[in-house]
Amino acid sequence: MFAEVAVPIYIRQTFTYRLPGDMASRAQPGCRVLVPFGKKFLTAFIVDLHESLQSEVDESDIKDIEELLDESPIITPEILELTRWVSDYYFAPWGECLRAALPAGATSISEQVLSLTDAGRKALTEGRLAPSKLEALQALAGADFVEARQLERSLARPRVGALVRQLTRDGLITVSQRIGETRMKPKLQNVVRLKSQWPAASGQWSVDSGQARDSQHPKKKARGATRGEPQLNEKQRRVIETLASSSEGIPFSDLLEAADVSSSVVRTLEKRGVVEVFARQVRRDPLAHIAPDDAALVTLTGEQQLALDQIEARLAERQYSTFLLHGVTSSGKTEIYIRAMREAIKQGLTALMLVPEISLTPVFSRRLRAQFGESVAILHSSLSEGERTDEWRRIKHGDARVVIGTRSAVFAPLESLGIVIVDEEHDGSYKQDETPRYHGRDTAIVR
Repeated sequence: MFAEVAVPIYIRQTFTYRLPGDMASRAQPGCRVLVPFGKKFLTAFIVDLHESLQSEVDESDIKDIEELLDESPIITPEILELTRWVSDYYFAPWGECLRAALPAGATSISEQVLSLTDAGRKALTEGRLAPSKLEALQALAGADFVEARQLERSLARPRVGALVRQLTRDGLITVSQRIGETRMKPKLQNVVRLKSQWPAASGQWSVDSGQARDSQHPKKKARGATRGEPQLNEKQRRVIETLASSSEGIPFSDLLEAADVSSSVVRTLEKRGVVEVFARQVRRDPLAHIAPDDAALVTLTGEQQLALDQIEARLAERQYSTFLLHGVTSSGKTEIYIRAMREAIKQGLTALMLVPEISLTPVFSRRLRAQFGESVAILHSSLSEGERTDEWRRIKHGDARVVIGTRSAVFAPLESLGIVIVDEEHDGSYKQDETPRYHGRDTAIVR
């Protein structure tokens, strides 16, 4: 089985790689793979699969894919087709278009790392080297490997590259490639909760005024304690009383502050089987600081209702149509936007709203949060890497059914998209002026 892949660099063509072993049965278009490309490894995207070579190429020249990074596609068929159109229409590399459709950190490249050989360690001990070579070996001696860029910074001398090549030829160091880790990961937080077999009422524990005894040794019970009662000191009791109020658990740092204890107290309770500490995914919400706009929907005018009726009619028919909604400032276009999106959601569809400037997203976000609650997600370049990853993940999993963002949000992985609103569609900000170049309004129409 062979895979056609697009690499996220400025090359328009795709490349063919072999899928070895069971990778052939697991790979699908839209999955990321790690491929050897020149002297590096790159994250690439499978865009097609075929059982035979599509061109007159010797099969022995085909390289194997190094690793399948996704067990299921992270790029939907719709986005795959949309980015292919962007690539063809705007003459942009397909891999660059696919990277633009994903959060930052979805792709990674290999980095050059250096390490000492046995001969290098021996030469360092003997010290019979030129000062520049000796300085370089000393910089590598403290770790198993050092990034080439880090060595350049630490030496602060010209022609470090030539020095590295000389040390490699002398057999004193080795140069290899290490794959950079993907940054497209959820944020995890340590959470503490009571074990289910322990009583929830704080009055059922015995308090030991001295050092806590191990409950597994009944002979070491505190004076006055009833046989079988857990032996706890005052700090441990405060932890348990705090946890008793929450069945889902409390973040580790919040628990320490609320109970006024150190982490060792919680870890002791964990070892005794009283509490459990586990990692829980934490959502980085870019709209957490924005208070919802509680303004009620107003009654539409006749002209507004006429426009809305035409939009809703096409939604009901599941029929594609483009509308140009014209109105001066404060004429109520937003009221029509919101009602049209509500109708799409009512019909089991999703909604996307594009705005030309990042500064406009808080204004509309307040209105959308008031109407659609937590099902609203936001996408734009000013979000932190973690926030953008979390919002993208919510959209991909179907937790967010309304998306607002700037031009790149046109690639949001919404399923069953029912309506796209492009506010201020004439604005020049919808034109991407760097690779991959595309027009957000026209891409929205194609989608």
